[in-house]
Amino acid sequence: MTRIKSLAFAGALLIPCGAAFADAASDWAARSMAPGVVMAVGFDTASDVSTYTWPDGTADHVSWEQGIKASGTGSLRFNILKGDGPSSGNWAHHLANDHREFKSGNTFYVQFRQYFPTYLAGAVFKGVSGGANGWKQMIISNMRGSNQLFEVVLQNTLHRGLVQGYNRNSDGTYLGWDLPVSTKCSNSDFVYQNMIDRGGAENTCLDSRRKRGGLYSYGSQTGTADPESGAFKFWPNEWLTFLVKVSPGTFGGGSSKTDTNIQVWAARQADTAYTLLNDNNVNLGAESFNGVPYYFDGIWLLPYNTDRVSDSTRSDTFTLYDELIVSTSFIQAPGASSIVAPKPPTNLSAQ
Repeated sequence: MTRIKSLAFAGALLIPCGAAFADAASDWAARSMAPGVVMAVGFDTASDVSTYTWPDGTADHVSWEQGIKASGTGSLRFNILKGDGPSSGNWAHHLANDHREFKSGNTFYVQFRQYFPTYLAGAVFKGVSGGANGWKQMIISNMRGSNQLFEVVLQNTLHRGLVQGYNRNSDGTYLGWDLPVSTKCSNSDFVYQNMIDRGGAENTCLDSRRKRGGLYSYGSQTGTADPESGAFKFWPNEWLTFLVKVSPGTFGGGSSKTDTNIQVWAARQADTAYTLLNDNNVNLGAESFNGVPYYFDGIWLLPYNTDRVSDSTRSDTFTLYDELIVSTSFIQAPGASSIVAPKPPTNLSAQ
């Protein structure tokens, strides 16, 4: 694919240089070659981008970025233009090419780094009926198509400005990972990042907002998270790291089989330890199609935003991805000295 010249957008650029750049390169090498790694893509060549970009009319959207990167010589860039509908391109890797697919009992991890300029981190895009559904970050699914009954998705749902996710079950329902919780704001509240508990007394609604990982009762869909929230937000102009663990249980077992475990961690650019955001036991959708079994073997990186419509009043923007790893072992955070999962805070779902 001919490389498309990158569009110029405003925003602070964090470009490692000198010793820091060398450290980033060695850190990436250590993580990408660690025991258990099935696939690692550093987006350091144009072919890392073009080989896996799907030909759906997105040549103006997906390109190899050489100016802003977490390490190496480049990153994967998606231009999100004011004339775009739901799609701004997608990048998809078929894990079967690496001789792997993940079935029941096959725990796996997906780590990637993503960069959000200020405009995207706080934007609310128009939709068919009011606001669009919110942009996706990543889909873990099957390569016959991204929208499968058992898919696992990270998404900025309804532009709440914080990391959320969902999976699908056997009847096709999209199961968000928010969990019911009683707070000082509401006795029938919901928390979006159920493993975050920042501690402290909970005597007022403000205490609850500061303590919890994002509350439904705040009610904001403004693109930026509750300014008092204890949630992990989409911090702009830095390379955030995300790690998703999927332990598949019974495919297509219905609501009585909540034996699939999904955990989500995140880290800011300067962090060497993750924050555990979500730990959920869910029921997974069916994997068969016309009697043929399918399993997790596809990774999509994309800023798809369901129901988004063209809007001449918004600004062109972009997002970047770098350092994608799929592994059967826990993947340490960038800069960490050892591969140790953090001790999770109090599980709010038990309260």
